[in-house]
Amino acid sequence: MPYLKKHKRNSCSDDLNRKERQKVYSSAKWRKMRLAYIDRHPLCEICQQKGLVEAAVDVHHKVSFTNFTGMKMIEMAYNPNNLMALCKECHSKIHKHHGKEQH
Repeated sequence: MPYLKKHKRNSCSDDLNRKERQKVYSSAKWRKMRLAYIDRHPLCEICQQKGLVEAAVDVHHKVSFTNFTGMKMIEMAYNPNNLMALCKECHSKIHKHHGKEQH
């Protein structure tokens, strides 16, 4: 019978990481920045590189701000040069790909 492989988790660092991400994503600053970025980049940046036209609905951090601490984390979270506008499909593919590399 097939089963899902469970990954060992470091619950303390996972919880801290989750809390830091939640602080950023629930902030008014992030919501405003996200909307402004989507307004300036209404199409999925990956699809555009392929010559396709797809509406962007997500804003993705190219380098996760949770890889950093302190002021560097804040800098990476709100740096517009660290963002890309993506459609749901491309955003999902990026996270699936990164998940395989990390585990």
